[in-house]
Amino acid sequence: MRFLEDGADIDDELIRSVADGDAVFLCGAGVSKYAVDMPSFKKLTDNIYSELGETRANEPAERIAYDRNEFDRVLRALEKRTHFPKAPSRVRAATTKLLTTKADANTRHHLDLLNLSRDRDGHVRLLTTNFDTLFELAVREDLR
Repeated sequence: MRFLEDGADIDDELIRSVADGDAVFLCGAGVSKYAVDMPSFKKLTDNIYSELGETRANEPAERIAYDRNEFDRVLRALEKRTHFPKAPSRVRAATTKLLTTKADANTRHHLDLLNLSRDRDGHVRLLTTNFDTLFELAVREDLR
């Protein structure tokens, strides 16, 4: 089935699976990266180091994980190294700052995906790996 003349041909079985609640949309960072210019995981990691004034040059675990594109491990190691007892995490604060989006961000694609993922009872069937809150923002804007 084509919803648009020059759009993708979507298999009828997939459409039925979504309606029946048997399919789940898995949406990665690409949704936000291209819609509102959010950073890739690598760029976010670089930006966090910059924000904290840190380097991985003398930290073998961080350097090796970075070279393997294991950015979750890089940030976990950075957090362990820079976290002081009873103090808030500097890595998490920097992440929050860097991923905070403007209230007027274009969330049209996020809302489209939320709507496409609804089963026939209206339940959203979507998982995301995103750290940003653009899906939540899209829902709030849609309720207005």
